[in-house]
Amino acid sequence: LIQERTKELAATNAQLKQEVEERRQAEEKLKESQKNLAYAQTIAQLGYSYWEETDNLAYRLFLN
Repeated sequence: LIQERTKELAATNAQLKQEVEERRQAEEKLKESQKNLAYAQTIAQLGYSYWEETDNLAYRLFLN
């Protein structure tokens, strides 16, 4: 029983480590994508806006 449970826990641990690594890689890709978008907006002299519903405020950011 103990050996079986240990195997199960080891398998679960390995799966969690894999998920953590996948999420880390996704986060790195997201950061790179955000960096590229900011650069593209700067080159194109574009910006973005969004509406914050909780405060009923509109925010606008335009890059030069």
